[in-house]
Amino acid sequence: MPLCNQLAPLVWHIFEQYPILKNQFNSDSDNSLPAKDLIGENFENLKLAFSLIDNYPDALKSFKYTFNINEKIKFAPESHSNIAKLVHEKFFELIISFNWDSLIEFSWENLYGTNINAAKLSLIKPHGDILDSYSKWILPNSPGYIDTESRQYINNLVMERPRTLIIVGYSENDSQIVQELITPLENKWNVYRVTPYSNDSNTIQMTANDFFEELNIALIDNNKFLQWNFLNYKNQSKDLATPLLGYKLTPREVEVCPELNHVSRGIKILNLNHFIAIQGKPGSGKSISSYKIAYHFLKEGYEILRYNPDYLNDSIRTITLPNVSKVVLIIDDAHLLRKSTIIDLQEKSNKNIKIIVTLTDEIQLKRDWFPYLILKI
Repeated sequence: MPLCNQLAPLVWHIFEQYPILKNQFNSDSDNSLPAKDLIGENFENLKLAFSLIDNYPDALKSFKYTFNINEKIKFAPESHSNIAKLVHEKFFELIISFNWDSLIEFSWENLYGTNINAAKLSLIKPHGDILDSYSKWILPNSPGYIDTESRQYINNLVMERPRTLIIVGYSENDSQIVQELITPLENKWNVYRVTPYSNDSNTIQMTANDFFEELNIALIDNNKFLQWNFLNYKNQSKDLATPLLGYKLTPREVEVCPELNHVSRGIKILNLNHFIAIQGKPGSGKSISSYKIAYHFLKEGYEILRYNPDYLNDSIRTITLPNVSKVVLIIDDAHLLRKSTIIDLQEKSNKNIKIIVTLTDEIQLKRDWFPYLILKI
């Protein structure tokens, strides 16, 4: 979680909202004093202030709400994007974060469009979550805490096979977390600490930002998705300007464009058969239909990738599918591919790799190629 003194202005704000907290803080002091002067940035004062907030439900609710407002983010630090990439590529199996903020989740959603825990549990936040104001938050005045469900999940990992624990940016001042989590794992696994402030042989002397950047450079293959683009469906249009002006529709228009009946039928086909060919005249709505169908599956935890049109040509005999746990692949203008390549795509589709191709009427599809899988619009 943020360092105690980093939260001091927020604590002062809550005390000004609830003067009763000033009385409880020090009944002998002049409660007309600003909370900033009353509490200051003294660590022990802040701990006492947090304990009072923690025991006053309205104040705690206001603290969470105000923290949420303060944390409305437009972008996340590069380090959190690097963490998200390392988890996505399965170099990190589980992140245990004692922070309330949603920077990792924001980075993941920006990169991949889904929730970081959509495919599997990859992020645990034992001390509370800004995205869930009803969850229990552990404030700096309280000892650390790991809920039973999270502890059981970690124990299952321990029982399964040896792993490596990397501790980054955590002071280990909380004896309860050290006793319940770190020491038991250190007795069974290799443990490395990342900090620029230690000379211990098992310490990686780097800042957290530098560490995650170096790992990203060393481990992530940036060419892996060269032929594919992730669609996160962010920045949705609020009006119909694009379609009214006759421009080609993009994933940005998914929410503003009305949903036609064939989209519902396409969702059913893709649910049952995992492959669909959408065919129609130029400008008939093939692309936006494919984006709308895929958007339905995005909400179910599927990542959406679109094939880069720069690589579309009839010399391609096979398209390498990305290694993603749950994915919907969109190949627009697939009539530029060989028919055998399209058939190969259909044969590779399954419940975890769903494929949508769009084609013009120029290509003649035989029903025996894709029985019941052609959607004419």
